[in-house]
Amino acid sequence: MVAKRATYQDVLDAPEHMVAEILDGELHLMPRPSPRQARNASALGASLISAFDFGLSGPRRGSIA
Repeated sequence: MVAKRATYQDVLDAPEHMVAEILDGELHLMPRPSPRQARNASALGASLISAFDFGLSGPRRGSIA
């Protein structure tokens, strides 16, 4: 049996409390991060950008990407 390839409509129809993405034609659902997790991820990203891109106690050249 051949599985149906996921479509953008499948992403739009995903439950609101889930993050949906299509990888290699397959729909993947995962729970949304809590507000605390999202804030911590943003804070960590801001710290890394400050340290590496602006030379604050990190490498002085280039960026982390």
